[in-house]
Parts: sequence; structure tokens; C-alpha cells
Amino acid sequence: MALLDFKKRISEDPLQIMRSWNDSTHFCYWFGVTCSPSRKRVIVLNLESQRLGGTITPSLGNLTYLTGINLINNSMFGEIPQELGRLRRLQHLNLTLNYFGGSLPTNLSHCTQLRVLNVPINKLVGKIPEEFSSLSKLVYLQLGGNNLTGTIPVWIGNFSSLSVLTFPLNNLQGSIPIELGHLSSLEFFQLYGNNLSGPIPVSLSNASRLSVLDFSVNGLTGMVPQNLVSLGALVHLNFYGNRLGNGKVGDLNFLGFLANCTSLEILGLGFNQFGGALPSFVANLFSQLKRLHIGRNMIDGGIPIGIGNLVSLTDMQLDGNYLGGPLSDALGKLQQLQVIGLSSVSISLAMSHNSLTEYGMDGQVSVFGDIYSYGVLLLEIFTGKRATDDMFKDGLSIHKFTELSSPQRVMDIVGSSIPFEEDADDETNTNGIEVIKEVDRHFNAKCKVEECLVSVSQVGLLCCATSPYERLPTNDVVNKLRTIRDTCVHHRGQT
Repeated sequence: MALLDFKKRISEDPLQIMRSWNDSTHFCYWFGVTCSPSRKRVIVLNLESQRLGGTITPSLGNLTYLTGINLINNSMFGEIPQELGRLRRLQHLNLTLNYFGGSLPTNLSHCTQLRVLNVPINKLVGKIPEEFSSLSKLVYLQLGGNNLTGTIPVWIGNFSSLSVLTFPLNNLQGSIPIELGHLSSLEFFQLYGNNLSGPIPVSLSNASRLSVLDFSVNGLTGMVPQNLVSLGALVHLNFYGNRLGNGKVGDLNFLGFLANCTSLEILGLGFNQFGGALPSFVANLFSQLKRLHIGRNMIDGGIPIGIGNLVSLTDMQLDGNYLGGPLSDALGKLQQLQVIGLSSVSISLAMSHNSLTEYGMDGQVSVFGDIYSYGVLLLEIFTGKRATDDMFKDGLSIHKFTELSSPQRVMDIVGSSIPFEEDADDETNTNGIEVIKEVDRHFNAKCKVEECLVSVSQVGLLCCATSPYERLPTNDVVNKLRTIRDTCVHHRGQT
């Protein structure tokens, strides 16, 4: 029987889930197994977040009535069996956050009813199989956080129902196919952290439902298309860390064409080659904008007087440009921004490496504002709290909250937001919490996780020192975090 074969392949079961899989109970009542009411056929296998380790048995392909397989957040390894291609009724395959290696099985192309194919954060290699062009009913296709190579297939542009397309943190190369502009149902599109080149396709303006568009940390060139005006649903637009722009006047004129993006909260354009002045009309476009990152470009001139209209801003990064002149009094309207000296507020005003007249600490804004904001970000990540939370008042800030704790107590604070092994029954959070869980498994020892998290929290505290002159220099922050990372990778290699 296929389920018993699956059980035999499980080598780690700390929660003893497999105990219920025995002859004393009908298999339809086994933990994680769902059967059809009438024919008693297995239709769903759901073992999400059960800390199971082992391989997938090829005989799972014999359960031909299966419509869903969910093994999210376990420690499964080995290759994904080609035999899963026999599951012609399969609609949902989610293997997120495991250790599956090898290539994507080409036989999955026979599962033409698939709506969800999610295999991010594993150890997959190779190219995206051309055979997958048959999976035209996909709504979710997520393959990020692997080691996939090759190019993005043009036939993905034929998947008219696709809503979520994410391939971040791989080694994909080539250009972004213009055919992806045909995806009129696309809402979530991430390609960050690859080796992509070429321009941003003008055709993306047809994907009018996009709310998240993130192509950051690639090698994209050229100008940002002006016809992005049609993307009125955008909330998150991030082109950080490319080679966009020509370093000339007019590079940022495309911002005027984003006037319809009234829900935009995040705009990331830092570390590119944009030149010219920051257009004055920017101040009147984005009333909901919370994060504006345009640092490390070639932008000159002054900060528009109307910048005070962006009253929702919590994080404004302008560092590393050629800005000059006095700071506008309008910045005083930005009540959500962190002004150096108001350390209880949890955002940043980073304008270092420019020639602006700056105010804040003793009448001067510290050039270490960007370090301060980064420290606040680290503390927020590892405490699971926002520095603007109601608990931080009467002199208690997120910095002091962490600072007053010993290393042992820091882990109690961190533990409230990061589920370690004893927190297995907690509901799995998406994004950051799942990634931290993966790191926990990589270390394969809770103490190693604690050492690294405590170290990172200490870096955060050093970045948030009250006096800007006591804060870590940027190069020291980078070096310390690299050392912590290398330690983590070293322990991962030993497990």
C-alpha cells in the first residue's frame, strides 16, 4: 500500500505522527489523510509543519485519486519522484521549505489539472523543464530559493490564469520575456536575486492587476517603462539594485506616469543609475507611500518642497546621491519619519553622503541615520514587534526593550516571534517566520540558532546607540553580519 510505503520512508518523526498510521484504524482516519466520502479513496495528503524527515516514495504515484499533496515546512529530502506524474487529478502540490534536490521531475507535465505548483526554498538544480508548458491551468507557480539555472520560459506567458509567479533567489539568466505581459490575471510577480539582464518589458503594462512587482538585485538596464501608468493596483514596486537609468536628466520622469498607483506603499529604486533631479511632482503622487528608497543613484538638485505631503512615509532613503541645498521645513510634516534624536520612533531618515544641511542631534541630523534605521529593522525582525507598537511609550523603546535583557532573556523575546522546536503547534506564518524556521532546521540544533540570533540582535543594538558617534560604521556592520552568516553556513555544513 502506497501510504505504508510512505511511512517506511520517514526517518524522522519527532511528533510521532506516523503512530496513527497502523492497521487498527482505517487509513482514511490516519493523521493528515483525507478520503472521498463515498469511495474511500485518498484525495489529500496534508502533513504540513510536522517535522517529518525522509524521502517521498515513488509508490505515492499509485494514489491516482490524489488532488492535493501538502508537505510544507518539513525536512524531506531526496529527489521528487517522476512517478508523481501519474497523478492526473492532482491540483495542488506544495513542497515549500524542505531539502528536495535534483531537478524538477519532467513527468509532472502530465498533471495537467495542477493549479498550485509551489516548491520554493529547497535545493533544486537545473532548468525549468520545457515540458511544463502543458500546465496551463496553474494559478500559483513558486520556485524561489533554489539553485535553478537557465532562462525564464516564454511559454509561461500562455498561463492565462496565473496569479502568483515567483522565481526569486535562483541563478536564472537572460531577459524577462515580453510574453509575460500577456498574464492579465497576474497579481504577484517576483524575480529578485537572479542574474537577469536586458530591459523591463513594456508589455507588463497589460498585467493591470499587479500589486507586487519586484525585480530587485539583478542586472536590468534601460529606462523604466512609462506605460506602467496602467498598473493602478500596485502596492509594492521594487527595482532596487539594477543598472536602470542613464545618469541623465529625465531618468525619473516615469514617476509622473505612476499617478494612478494611488495605493503604492513601497517604491524601491536605490542602487541604480538614475540621474537628474527628483521631480517636484513626486510630492503630490503617493499619499499612501510608506517607503521611498532612491539612495545610491546620481540624483542631484534639492529635495522638493512638497515632500511634506507624503505624510505616510516611514522610511526615506536618499543617501549616496548628489543632493544639495537646505532641508525643507516641510520635512516637519512627516510625523511618521524617524528624525535623529527621536529614537522612540521606528523609521529612518537616511541622507548621509550628500551635502545637505541636516538637523536633529544638537541641531544636526546624524549622518548615521541609515545605520540607526537598519538597527531598528533588525530589532523589529527578531522581536516580532514594531517600534511604533503601543507598548513602546513612557521612555520604553524597542531598543531599550531589547537592551535591558540578558542574552538568555533576549531569546525569550525572540522566541515569542520565532517558533523553535517546542513551538510546533503554532500556526505557521508566511515570509520571515518560515525562513527563520528553515534556518533552525539548517542548524539542526537550537543552541546554534540562539547564538546567531543573539549575535544579530546585538548588532541591532549597536546600530541603535543613542549617540550617532557610538554607532557601528557601515563596514563594521557588514563584516559582523558576514561573520555571523559564515558561522551559520559552517554549522549548516556540519548537520
